[in-house]
Amino acid sequence: MQRNATQNRWAASRCRAALLIAACLAFSRSVWAEEGKIWEGLFNYQQKMANIGNAEAQFNLAEMYAQGQGVQADPIQARHWYEAAAAQGYEPARRKLAALDAGEPLVKIAAPAPAPVAPPRPPIPVQPPAPPAQDTASRQELERMERERKQLEQELARSREEMQRLQEENARQEAELKRAEAEKDEARRRLAAKALLEAEMKKLRETPPAFDQ
Repeated sequence: MQRNATQNRWAASRCRAALLIAACLAFSRSVWAEEGKIWEGLFNYQQKMANIGNAEAQFNLAEMYAQGQGVQADPIQARHWYEAAAAQGYEPARRKLAALDAGEPLVKIAAPAPAPVAPPRPPIPVQPPAPPAQDTASRQELERMERERKQLEQELARSREEMQRLQEENARQEAELKRAEAEKDEARRRLAAKALLEAEMKKLRETPPAFDQ
């Protein structure tokens, strides 16, 4: 009787241990899968930033290719992105290239894979580094200034047209004023001539006629 009870307790302990191990394995798999998604998302972000010319992102992308984090390890791609970052003057990339040229291995200590890596990606064609981000900002600023220049030119053209219209209107008014002055002068001359004629006629009327003796 006592022997059967001992065997039952031993079987129950084994069952609990098996359940605990299974739960730990399931939890580990979920953690690894979640970490794998995080690494893959981080790789995609760094790749986008590197492609638009961000030197720090190019260096980080090279490190991920070297370590096999979020992507299958690829030493060729790693060196390509180190060189792209170094070409922009990024000092950590320059030091890394100098160490590699001196014979240092690409990866000093093999880091344990944090999660199952994504399926192999097709190799990225080697292409010249994208223009630096500051060049993109400069181009945007130049485009904005060009738009403002065109807008100012349009406003200046409208101002010139308005000024020409005002000048023409002013010339027309001056011509009207001169014509009115001329008519006024003519009226004065006519009035003066009329007054002179009336004075002569009055003088003639007031002077008695002279008769011959």
